[in-house]
Amino acid sequence: MKKRHDNGSDYRLPVLKTKSEASQNPEQIALFLEAVATHVGTTFQEAADLDPDLTDSFKDPMPPLLRAIPSKKNIILVIGYESENDVEEAMLESITTLFKENMKIFSQRQRTMRNNINQLYELIWGQCSDALKTEIKGRRGYPG
Repeated sequence: MKKRHDNGSDYRLPVLKTKSEASQNPEQIALFLEAVATHVGTTFQEAADLDPDLTDSFKDPMPPLLRAIPSKKNIILVIGYESENDVEEAMLESITTLFKENMKIFSQRQRTMRNNINQLYELIWGQCSDALKTEIKGRRGYPG
């Protein structure tokens, strides 16, 4: 089943247009943001990490993820020990193994986040009309 128009836009989402193109629908931005957030939430992996609240100034979603980085210390505290010195040798090996597994999962979440950010950028750019893309590219500060 075809999901894209010939211009690359996703047919399931509204096209984002310039003010002059969209004069017939002043609510287009709100409708667009709602549609994109729904699309991301239902099609992206680990979408909750991205939390596409696109109305919130496009905040970088990576810092909250980085604050959740696993640590041996947190594992030790969660299982009820005060410090690594209080943990028996056998338990310490288990904690080390758990930490390594958590780091693998965390690394995968970081990769997924980077992929999601790229996909989101491509999705939004693909939904822009040609006129809007031209207008954006003509703005000072556009990296091009």
